[in-house]
Amino acid sequence: MRDFRDAKAMAQSLRSAVAAKGLTLTHSECLEIAARMLGAKDWNVLAAAIERDAAPSPESPGRRATDRWSGPLLLVRDVVLFPKHTAPIYVARDFSKLAAAEAGRGELEVMVVAQKNESDERPGREDIYDLGTVADVLDMTPFTPVGAARHSALKLTLRGRQRARLFDIVDQGNGLSAQAQIIATELADTTAAAEQVRAAFEAFRTFVVGWPNIRGLSTERQSRLITRTEGIARPDVLADVIAQYAPGSVVEKQKLLELLDPLARLASAAALLSRASALAV
Repeated sequence: MRDFRDAKAMAQSLRSAVAAKGLTLTHSECLEIAARMLGAKDWNVLAAAIERDAAPSPESPGRRATDRWSGPLLLVRDVVLFPKHTAPIYVARDFSKLAAAEAGRGELEVMVVAQKNESDERPGREDIYDLGTVADVLDMTPFTPVGAARHSALKLTLRGRQRARLFDIVDQGNGLSAQAQIIATELADTTAAAEQVRAAFEAFRTFVVGWPNIRGLSTERQSRLITRTEGIARPDVLADVIAQYAPGSVVEKQKLLELLDPLARLASAAALLSRASALAV
């Protein structure tokens, strides 16, 4: 049963329900309605109560309200989006375009989840992965595929933000909506991991400058990527950068996304580079 900590999810459900009836309410209006339904004077008062409740305590050791996320869900066929990475995502299926439009009317956030079989046009819950990435929508433009007579797709520029585990999907006619739990980042001792980080970066540098595997990267962009990556000391962040660029299938990339231990993830990401190097010999 939902309580005041689920106010954002309730607002999302309300907005979807009225949209199905041909009515339009902004995200802010739905938050205000949800706040009043829950007995608060306004959203600001309820938001403050949620923040207070989010602090861990011995009396309520369960998951925190601020770790919950709800919003539009994008199902993607051939890509896994990692946190801290910006990438173009092309969507053409109607339910994905509706979800993108809903993000544009709301908080410009989506949850990106890969499907297990890219040929599925309408995958069910069991046909998509449990873990995905909450991302910010930086840009959204119409896109015309080669051979199409008119715009039939959207190009979204997304910036991955946080891993999240999907626990419910809602479809009320305006695209798929996700209910998810944000996954806290597991930190590693950067001093103890310094040698592993250095070795992984050197392998990545060799990959970027020496191979044509990263299509579309000019010499200038390669240089910027190396410069940006060189100063990364945290193994979890470096692992995600390598994972995004290293060659690998969706299944392999998804395994890296789901690998929460930062040192294990860095080792697995570096292994993809080693495999690519061996194949190139």
